[in-house]
Amino acid sequence: MKFRDHPLLAFLGRHSWPPVWTWIGGDRDRYLRGELGVLKEVRLSEPPAQKCFLVIEHEHALYMGCVLIADRIFCQAVFELLTKHRGDGIEAIGDLNVDYLL
Repeated sequence: MKFRDHPLLAFLGRHSWPPVWTWIGGDRDRYLRGELGVLKEVRLSEPPAQKCFLVIEHEHALYMGCVLIADRIFCQAVFELLTKHRGDGIEAIGDLNVDYLL
């Protein structure tokens, strides 16, 4: 199963991948949607963790998004996975095989 399709990537019944991107600096805001950019940073919300905050770079601008995850154990696993893939494209991360996370 691809990461983007994992059924636990959800919060309150709403799928949370790819995140909604918010411009936080750099060149002008391009109102990104979808699996764009390169993952630069990953942060986990305070315990009990249910959010992974992502910072991406796309065309010389920085954007932040939040992946909401209802299952706290899965949220930690997502944080660890994303941390290992800093520097990778968001689309490539969405394509990752995560059968081991089922």
